[in-house]
Amino acid sequence: MVEVQRIHSQLLDGTDKQSPHDVVEWMGAMQAQDLAMAKWAIGVRLPHGSRQQVEADLAEGRILRLHILRPTWHYVSASDVRWMVALSGTRIRPAYLNYGGKRFDLSPHTCGRFCERIAHMLAGHHHLTKQEITERLAQEGMPFATAQVNYMLCMAEADGLVCSGREKSRKHTYALLDERVPPCPLPCREEALSLLARKYFRSHSPATLEDFTWWSGLSATEARQALQSIVGELETLPTDSLPLYRHHTCPDAPLTADTVHLLPPYDELLISYKSRAYSLPPEHNRKAFTPHGVFFPVVCRNGKIIGNWQKTVRRGAVEITTIPFDDRQRKIPKNPLQKAIKRYLDFWG
Repeated sequence: MVEVQRIHSQLLDGTDKQSPHDVVEWMGAMQAQDLAMAKWAIGVRLPHGSRQQVEADLAEGRILRLHILRPTWHYVSASDVRWMVALSGTRIRPAYLNYGGKRFDLSPHTCGRFCERIAHMLAGHHHLTKQEITERLAQEGMPFATAQVNYMLCMAEADGLVCSGREKSRKHTYALLDERVPPCPLPCREEALSLLARKYFRSHSPATLEDFTWWSGLSATEARQALQSIVGELETLPTDSLPLYRHHTCPDAPLTADTVHLLPPYDELLISYKSRAYSLPPEHNRKAFTPHGVFFPVVCRNGKIIGNWQKTVRRGAVEITTIPFDDRQRKIPKNPLQKAIKRYLDFWG
């Protein structure tokens, strides 16, 4: 079944990956706008990983967090970030400049001055929060609104100037990409397209071309070109609708046990596909995500999304509550559910 094969390819069946970096490198890019729960998106794919391990890889720059691909916040491995920025930046930056320029009165000259100043501020391995950058710019006679700074930082990411730095008091910081990941030779665009397609179909199989186009942010033409470049690595599965492609590395085997996962909001198991029907019955879509793209924490059983979950803290104790979508799912097996809850609590320590 498609949903079970995706559990395998998405590392939710007991992975052999040894580190948070290995997980992110396998996945290609993992959506990460929720700063805390995005760490759990990595942790749920590591049988014994901890928050401290994820944060260590982030602090050391083995994993980076920036706007890339569609674009929205993503985790990307240091080994992939430069060619991914080069591939998507040429498309993302003009879109930012066009939209932000019109809405927030940001000219190319203003954005250029902004980038010059933050390059100077961050030089020497200084890692600053957005608030610190905004305050320092104001002190230098360049006052900007928060929305303006947001857009110009995104453009600086698209230019390969900045990326994530070490967190400060659980807040995201910015650092110079050159100081986090030294410059290196880059593949040509055709090679980069093949790399991106291989990473996606290896870690998200089975999937359609439309799923890949959505996840990658590529044009329809480039997405088809990317898929065709690795077509020899893919098997086409028979379906009644759009063709599904499965990478040859994806196991075609049943799960060895009843498996439950507490997935974070924006998890790749849902958000990385244009159509989520294989994992989530369409009648429950609004319980998993809103029409405006806000995703909620969900319970996954054997590849199917069956409900929501929430965390509460009472008198210093953490409680996990599950809310099934309908009466048919009310009896989630106790042992797999308790195992999922224990894994979540162990990750956070």
